[in-house]
Amino acid sequence: MERAHRDAEASLSIFLIAVDEPSAYGIAQLDEDNRIVRFVEKPPAGEAPSRWANAGVWLFEPDVLDLIPSGRRSMVETELFPQLIEAGKRLQGYPADCFWVDIGTPERYLAVQLRLLEEPALHILPLDTWPGTPLLRAEAPGGTPPVISPDAHIRGPVLLGGGVEIGPGAEIIGPAVLGSGCRVGAATWLERSVLWDGVDLGRGASVRESVLADGCRIGERSDLRSVFAGAGVIIAADRALSGVLLEPAIKPSSRKK
Repeated sequence: MERAHRDAEASLSIFLIAVDEPSAYGIAQLDEDNRIVRFVEKPPAGEAPSRWANAGVWLFEPDVLDLIPSGRRSMVETELFPQLIEAGKRLQGYPADCFWVDIGTPERYLAVQLRLLEEPALHILPLDTWPGTPLLRAEAPGGTPPVISPDAHIRGPVLLGGGVEIGPGAEIIGPAVLGSGCRVGAATWLERSVLWDGVDLGRGASVRESVLADGCRIGERSDLRSVFAGAGVIIAADRALSGVLLEPAIKPSSRKK
């Protein structure tokens, strides 16, 4: 992309991906040399000038930054990009055919995390396998190995952080992620979910298709399906939740590093 940017003597280059639903993205119209002649942010359905969507990777020449106003919020897609085109500056598109995903919703975030744990994508991650556990992967070499009860049942692939504890009778169905310091109580069911660091699942809890951020605590026998919980959320025992988004209970500035 950088080479194409310099060859075109562009002021700004935008990485582009073809999408099926252009109305959800900023869309570029290209000429035969991939120069962007028009840029439309989230065009109405059926009115997009192309299927080439802004994929969120940009290369700026330093002098372009001076055109962004200071002291206020400025959205480059609706201000800077059209301004450059109107001024005759070269706004270059870099169309590519590669794996790309927008993780702007909790559901898409979960989907891409699980996809990264499936073959063959798993092999692009810098992971080591915990000794004796071919379907379990460590976040990094070394660290504190997980403690897994011999009565637990794990069907991978599962990514484990250091110091994870998995109690007797627990069932973990991958792909799944358990961050450092997570504790999975006895007789707990965890399926196709992502746990950040320090999450505690009480005895007999069930968590499916969910994302639980740092420090979440799930009470005994609670049943969670498609739950997206921010940091520090505490769910009492014997609760049933489905399809909910829970705001963090811990402000970012107060979290432990």
